[in-house]
Amino acid sequence: MNNLNLIKYPLITEKTILLFNKYKKYTFIVSKTLNKFQIQLILNELFDINISSINTCILPIKFKKVSNFIGKQTCYKKVYITIKNNKQINNLF
Repeated sequence: MNNLNLIKYPLITEKTILLFNKYKKYTFIVSKTLNKFQIQLILNELFDINISSINTCILPIKFKKVSNFIGKQTCYKKVYITIKNNKQINNLF
């Protein structure tokens, strides 16, 4: 599979910007099937960085109601990474 399809997008919210400013942590939304080792390999290849720690969490399924129908949103995996030597990923924020 293509690596760009597995890493969906960087998550940019108020909370993630505060995490970046205080702890130098980046947040990404990735495919649910990836494990930590695969995520580390893909991010090292894409951004040419050395990752010191990776934390992952799978968010629960959300239900949405549109008129009389109830549907499910897909669940996804959120990844928090910390980079060694306070290096930065360019053009992310």
